[in-house]
Amino acid sequence: MLCPFINKSCIQSECVMWADDLCVIAAGALHYCANITRLPKEPKSILEACARHHHHSSVSALSRREVDDYLASSNLALDSLARRSLMKTLRYIKKMVKQSNDSNPSEWRNRDDNRGKAWSSDEDLDARSSFANGMSIKEIADAHKRTELSIQAHLERAGLIPINE
Repeated sequence: MLCPFINKSCIQSECVMWADDLCVIAAGALHYCANITRLPKEPKSILEACARHHHHSSVSALSRREVDDYLASSNLALDSLARRSLMKTLRYIKKMVKQSNDSNPSEWRNRDDNRGKAWSSDEDLDARSSFANGMSIKEIADAHKRTELSIQAHLERAGLIPINE
């Protein structure tokens, strides 16, 4: 064992840190390591425990800071290689979730043809008459390539439905 006091191998007869035939530094290290929880085998299981700790529904919602905070507050001791592997796993999970979201676009991505554009008088008249004829907001949104929220807001401004507060 390399002694930090003499910066060379520890020799019991020359060392002042020996007590009861045991190096005090080594005993302290053994005591400290005994209180450390063994690492789970999979980085994903650490990330899942971290997500539960931070009340997230999925691992992809975690930030690096939350992972670091979790590691500091728990009894998990990671060397630099294990920490790097953990963060790499987190980045990979986030990347996979992002790719999944890109392949399943949300409602507004499907309707961005008219997103943000002003309503023409013909489109306004058509939306009003469609709603008056019993067409649902979803059906009107599909026909006009706008979101359901924009159709609802437009009909509220037109006074055809009550305003949601």
